[in-house]
Amino acid sequence: MKERGFFGVVGALVLALVLSVGLQGHRAHAMPVSQNLDVFNTAVSSNTNILASGLSPVTGPGAAGGSDCTYRVLVGIAPGSTNSVINLMITKGATTLAFSINSGTALTAGSVYNFTFNANGNYTYNFQAATGTTIGILAADRIVGD
Repeated sequence: MKERGFFGVVGALVLALVLSVGLQGHRAHAMPVSQNLDVFNTAVSSNTNILASGLSPVTGPGAAGGSDCTYRVLVGIAPGSTNSVINLMITKGATTLAFSINSGTALTAGSVYNFTFNANGNYTYNFQAATGTTIGILAADRIVGD
């Protein structure tokens, strides 16, 4: 039998460890957003930010550079309220751009919708309704990997 040197054994152990960890892959789980994102049965004006302060990506596990992440958003217009397009507002510096969610189709009152978006730490995010309505629910989770 051929003897292995100390470095050969250590190298084999390191390789086994790397393969073991690499084959397990990433698991994703949801973490509540640490910022105040508790909008429930709240009347909103058209084209006005729904959140008092913009949503900013927070540092955490799985975040590239410590600031990028994915958000899962639950939004619903209160039953009996006016259907409305909901816009995701993205701000960098003094510039804000509006992007409609649900392909620009008005959300139906009394229904809930889930959306996900990748967030970059260089931007802040908010939501606006295109028409005055009542937001039944607006909640978010930050999705991170292990």
